[in-house]
Amino acid sequence: MSLKSQVLDLKNNCYACKECPLGRKEVDGRDPHVFAGGFVKSRIFFIAEAPGADEVRLKRPLIGRAGKFFEAKVLGAANLKRSEVYITNSVLCRPSDRNRTPLPVEIEICRVHLDAQICLLKPKLLVTMGNIALSSCCDITGIVKNRGKLRLSREWSDGERVPVFPIFHPSYCIRGLGLKEMAKDAEMIGNLHTFIHEGGVFTIEE
Repeated sequence: MSLKSQVLDLKNNCYACKECPLGRKEVDGRDPHVFAGGFVKSRIFFIAEAPGADEVRLKRPLIGRAGKFFEAKVLGAANLKRSEVYITNSVLCRPSDRNRTPLPVEIEICRVHLDAQICLLKPKLLVTMGNIALSSCCDITGIVKNRGKLRLSREWSDGERVPVFPIFHPSYCIRGLGLKEMAKDAEMIGNLHTFIHEGGVFTIEE
């Protein structure tokens, strides 16, 4: 089976998922599921929190105001394009019409979809955006103290752990917060991307 077919299977599994209440009801009259998007052979995954209204409407992750900031100030500063990276969420359904924070049980249940994407596509680096993505990928919390530092992910079902680079969520920065830190972290993402493509191997102390 081709990689494209395998990713399509993951997408179909996402849209059919009813394992938690989020997947069993519409939000604003729309199916709440939104799968990942981008370049499936990218060595970098960007992982955000959960889809919002714009994402559900267009069935694309990380768009709207936060998405524009992400493309301009994160990818742009890292000399990357959206078409060169893979973007997904910790929770693949919109939590509510008010975009509330996903509950721990929702994050836990939905991690099977994140696990499936990581185990299939084998990224070399996970860039987690915000606390929810950090806690979904790692056994640690606290974006302020962990942002800009390389960490190791939890162990996925293939037995592997992946380097993680936590940054603030773009929705935090569009409020005028953490802009200096984000600029520094975006530059580092560009450096890490170059390091990976030159065959560099991460050494991360826990």
